[in-house]
Amino acid sequence: MGENSYKMENIGIAQINYVSGDLENNFNKIISYIKEAENNGLDLLIFPEFSLIGYSMEDTVKRHKFLIEEQKKYLNKISKIVNNVTVLVGYLDENCTSSMAVIKNSKIENITKKTGASVFEVNGKKYELIIGKINNSEQFIDKVDMLINCEGLTIGKESYEAKQKELTNLAKKYEIDDYFPNADYAA
Repeated sequence: MGENSYKMENIGIAQINYVSGDLENNFNKIISYIKEAENNGLDLLIFPEFSLIGYSMEDTVKRHKFLIEEQKKYLNKISKIVNNVTVLVGYLDENCTSSMAVIKNSKIENITKKTGASVFEVNGKKYELIIGKINNSEQFIDKVDMLINCEGLTIGKESYEAKQKELTNLAKKYEIDDYFPNADYAA
């Protein structure tokens, strides 16, 4: 984006083992990492897609809608303790769509859904957040400094490398930084 006046962020990526369906356990892990991030002066802490509910929970959540309300309660609890760090937390919304909450200054600042994109700011630096499909990411890309894709699925090595290359090429095209922190591939 050319010349910018922003402070370089300290970014943390929280790749921890979540327990599918165990909101209390996952919540406690998230809180622990947030406290550590704030104590270490991080500006941005990124959790993966589904970090609050765990992976492969879509079918269970569709059958047990109370889990949606429980996630909302935990997201609100998380937001109340976030002070000095911006946090991205993944969860399933009321339609069982993968979503990421951007939490900043004790409130949920915005929500990004799997098929969409959003922009948020940390210390004057603008980030575009997408989950999954990179072809949706050019909506805001000419207005941001960094592209973050928080997809958290297990994919084959070739698919992972193809997605990484696609994201990197897009970032190069627009001369911005990129992160693809949360995808894992099965060897």
